[in-house]
Amino acid sequence: MQSSHAQSPLEELNIFLLSIFEQIIDYHANDPHVLMACSLTCQALIPMARKHLFHSVELKTAHNCKWFLGILDGSNAACTKITAYIRHLSLSPSRIWSTLWTKEWLPRILPQLIWVESLKIQAVRWKELSVQMQTCILSMDIHTLDMYVLFIQPSELFCMLSAFLHLGSLLVSYVNISQDPNDAAKFPFEAMEGVEKDPLTELVIDCDGMSGDYNYSVMRWIEHFGLKLDMRQLVFCDSVYTLQEELKVHHEVEQHASPSRSISGNPQSLFLRSTASITLVSSFISKYLSQVGPGKLRELRIETCLQCVNGGLKVAGSIDWKALDDSLVAARHACPELAVVFSFPQRIAKSPSQFLVVAQVIAEHLPGIRNCGTRLGWACEPPHLRAAWALEGQVT
Repeated sequence: MQSSHAQSPLEELNIFLLSIFEQIIDYHANDPHVLMACSLTCQALIPMARKHLFHSVELKTAHNCKWFLGILDGSNAACTKITAYIRHLSLSPSRIWSTLWTKEWLPRILPQLIWVESLKIQAVRWKELSVQMQTCILSMDIHTLDMYVLFIQPSELFCMLSAFLHLGSLLVSYVNISQDPNDAAKFPFEAMEGVEKDPLTELVIDCDGMSGDYNYSVMRWIEHFGLKLDMRQLVFCDSVYTLQEELKVHHEVEQHASPSRSISGNPQSLFLRSTASITLVSSFISKYLSQVGPGKLRELRIETCLQCVNGGLKVAGSIDWKALDDSLVAARHACPELAVVFSFPQRIAKSPSQFLVVAQVIAEHLPGIRNCGTRLGWACEPPHLRAAWALEGQVT
């Protein structure tokens, strides 16, 4: 017997046409003019077009705020529905935050954006925001938070992190906390135990010209707050480093990592013990590998700032090859299955002969790691130019 829920040929045709329209709109997702034209052409296309048009909103000037607020406050019922499509909000004023921003525009805009999951805030002193403005931000159900915010007290950062129960990804740029983490006992924080809060799975810290211990200090504060951690990605950046390239310390964590709340502990070593693969910048090697103990580490990928000039090797910045070699040997003893892969910038990959010269020069600078039988590998980007070179029979 034929089901009563069977679709008629006309209904099947309509579904087929809508699927085609969705593919067309998805193809033009980055072209606002086409999306607006689609909205004006057919009422059925409005939800699909708005999904792309208003998914991400960036407010940089008072004019942007005034225009956007006019849309939100429009008398047309259809206009008020755009808030359901906004998932990412970026607040990055081109100039310093003004009273017009913090007291007039944003307190009227933020309460209406109840579906925002990703929030980016730049160039703001948290202490200077009004209580109403702080409340608006903390009441949002944020999953991803990208901050370039100046916090003076650790309690301000703790208040921010503990307010978002579903916060999984935190990108921190220039969070200036004046107190030493060793003085944490002076700042009693209510532990997050018993609170149903999603664990933090991604943490990115941009130390941007700060001292070498800056990222470690921020990690110790976050550890002290008692937030749940289930790290999958941990990145330390220094955007003003050699060649103005972003240099990363990237940990791909294989198992759950749950650092102790003891402020005297070393959260970095706890992360490293659960790590299967690490990417380090050559300048950071000695500091971080000194904390590697017996664990799951199988691959160490080193990003180098090197150039091949006139058949020779030019190093961007200073590399202490002896310290690097000693650190690699120590890591090899702690992790017997360790393989070391050097990753080169794209410019070296243009010439296989230059690439081989660079690989040989690096190997000559690392006698210790080669003598202990560690596998050395050589890789270059982009993916279609990747190559591996056998060096004295040692191949990854």
